[in-house]
Amino acid sequence: MNIYVDFFEFLYRVQYNVWHLLLVSPFIKPPNPLRKTSF
Repeated sequence: MNIYVDFFEFLYRVQYNVWHLLLVSPFIKPPNPLRKTSF
């Protein structure tokens, strides 16, 4: 039972980190020269 809880917590943290990187990194990193559209 505890293994499943740790697994779901792991998935939740991974999902949170992925969304955090997708939402925050475009504002922190310099724009990519290969990418034409920046928003």
